Amino acid sequence: MIAGVLALKIALRRKPDQMPDYVLAQKQQDESLAPKRFDPRSAAPFINKSVSEETRRAYRRAVSDFFQFVGGKHPAEVVPADVLRWRDHLRSGRKRAATVSFKLSVIRSFFEYLKAAGAVPLNPASTKLVPPPELPTEPAGRALTAKEVRYLLSGPDRERAEGARDYALMLVMLRLSLRVAEVCALRASSVKWSHGRWTLRCKIKGAGRRSGLCRRM
Repeated sequence: MIAGVLALKIALRRKPDQMPDYVLAQKQQDESLAPKRFDPRSAAPFINKSVSEETRRAYRRAVSDFFQFVGGKHPAEVVPADVLRWRDHLRSGRKRAATVSFKLSVIRSFFEYLKAAGAVPLNPASTKLVPPPELPTEPAGRALTAKEVRYLLSGPDRERAEGARDYALMLVMLRLSLRVAEVCALRASSVKWSHGRWTLRCKIKGAGRRSGLCRRM
């Protein structure tokens, strides 16, 4: 009995072309019966389509969180009920509606990508099957008053190089409605003279690169 077990262990350690036929057949049968699992590497082509590293990190996190929640199911085995449970789990964790909608959109896009590749028959995260949470109609923040803007711009000491830099950055943000990351990514080469006017070329989140007219500052 012991000798038989040892012989089987030795046979399983061999390369496939060195295994006895009965052992190889058993190994292939076991592998075929084993449940398929989600391989994070399969999401890499989808995630890497984005040119933004920040977006890639957000996509990678959303995909990882979802498949961890469903226990590593293979994408072909995911059903709408799984996505619904994940949506409700996020909401019960006091995630903002906008955050939940974004994560759902990532998973929906990922399954659409897999569907186009023929890896899954349908998209279980489709909005027809998993409605996203309703977003608030009122904006989350508020606009600064003219007094607050003047107070903000009076902070930097424009006699110093650092102060002049900070003043210019804040002014660009206020006048052109740019985010902090978008302004910090600007370079001297971003401002160019074109067709008789100065233009600013910057990378806008979710919209790639755009050129805009530099209004008088």
